[in-house]
Amino acid sequence: MSDDTRSDDKVTQQVRNSSIAGDSDVSNSDLKQFMLDMRKEMLDMKNDILSKLTENQQDIKQIKDDLTTVRSTLNDVEQATSSHAQRLDDIEQKKVPELKAEMDKKVQLLEEKLLLLEIHDRKRNLLVYGVEEEKNEDTKMVMLDVWHHNYSCSEEQLERGVVMTSCHRLPQSRHARCDSDGKLPPRPVIVRFGFDSDRAFFGNLNNMKRGCKLRVLDDLPPEMKRERGRLASIAYNIRKEQHQSTKIVVAGTKVSLQYKPRNRPDLDWKTYKDSN
Repeated sequence: MSDDTRSDDKVTQQVRNSSIAGDSDVSNSDLKQFMLDMRKEMLDMKNDILSKLTENQQDIKQIKDDLTTVRSTLNDVEQATSSHAQRLDDIEQKKVPELKAEMDKKVQLLEEKLLLLEIHDRKRNLLVYGVEEEKNEDTKMVMLDVWHHNYSCSEEQLERGVVMTSCHRLPQSRHARCDSDGKLPPRPVIVRFGFDSDRAFFGNLNNMKRGCKLRVLDDLPPEMKRERGRLASIAYNIRKEQHQSTKIVVAGTKVSLQYKPRNRPDLDWKTYKDSN
């Protein structure tokens, strides 16, 4: 038996009881109309409840769908983040060191090229140590006298003279030491020649006369000059303590020290290597 049928029976029983009690004014048609109205209201309530339940179910389904979409989006974001993190790790561990090594190599090559250009620019220069310094001197005239008195100049050089486009003294080195009389050595002279032939002649120590106490060196960039000075100090100790012959060689941008036993032209020169 349905709920509606039970309700109708209950209402009918109430009406009958009222009639028995003396409610004679209520007619059968009124009773029937009352029952119909009650049934309609209950059906409307039922339909309203069912409608609201349906709407709630749809809302719940929409929320579930939204949650599923959010979870899917979060998974995609996590995967993308993980992929980007892996790429960043690969870049930091592999690409960055490779790029740095490549850039360091290019910088080193550029620095070497700049050094070679500077060496080429200084090619016609000579540094001369041991030239006595005079007050208010004309450095060019002093050096002309030095060349003629300390070198075996050719007739051609004596006739045309030595062309020096620049000639002046350099500042005193901070490593310069005083002699036994407490006097500093004369400041070195830098000379720039007008002709490569003159530069080659005066740069060749074999052209010096016997007893010449000048020290003539190639003009080098500062860093190479410092390395040559360091190796010269080592060479002095090797000559003094080990009785070896020494020479400093400049090849490209490298400065090296070579040595071998004295008076042994049959032996090859050995290259000095720092112990550290």
